[in-house]
Amino acid sequence: MLAMVDYQRGQISAAYSELAQGRDVVEAKFSGGLDRGKSGGGYWYDWLFAKHLLQEATELIGSVSTNTPPEATDSAAQ
Repeated sequence: MLAMVDYQRGQISAAYSELAQGRDVVEAKFSGGLDRGKSGGGYWYDWLFAKHLLQEATELIGSVSTNTPPEATDSAAQ
């Protein structure tokens, strides 16, 4: 969600960074398979919500690589 907020505010570099970080966390969780979960680490349905938000953010911002910095500047979205 923070990536989408940054993008809408015109903070493109921050949006790409947040999106990449979020992708890393969600993909790591799903790569090991979902379990029931627990209060401190999120329940299985929390991770499904996170994956849906990641998809939504990717559609809005675009697919980014964690190894490649964005070409856009922070003023490009305005």
